Amino acid sequence: DSNSDLNMSSRYFQYKAYMQNDLLTVPEVNLVALQYTTIASEGTFETENIIAADKNVWLSVEVDGNFPTGTQIYMQVSNDGGLTWQYWDGSSWTIASADNWNTLSEINAHISELEGDSIKFKIKLLRTPNSDAPVAKVVTVRYSIK
Repeated sequence: DSNSDLNMSSRYFQYKAYMQNDLLTVPEVNLVALQYTTIASEGTFETENIIAADKNVWLSVEVDGNFPTGTQIYMQVSNDGGLTWQYWDGSSWTIASADNWNTLSEINAHISELEGDSIKFKIKLLRTPNSDAPVAKVVTVRYSIK
């Protein structure tokens, strides 16, 4: 099990939107998607901590890359910069032990219930024996804004 910690401090994202309207409607931005690019293979890695001060609700997370048949993707979530890790226990977000992980679909089914303006993911990539190694390349987080 290889571990690679991809934490880098002092990363910020700022955006500016230029809008026009037809005088009949008020323009608005209601969705932001942030992408974290990395190359990570079999094992466990952490994404950057994302702080979204204008966040209303976390909407989804996607992990893109090369995932051969038999690849399993498991995740834990942190809303405090990685000090504690949580998983969905079937009814709420709960502090995770080393054995508590969710699938990507479980995370997406309940990510909107995660509180806080900060989000960070711990991702574990597993493969079956004799299969090619999985490679995660991009993690995308979507959220609606206030």
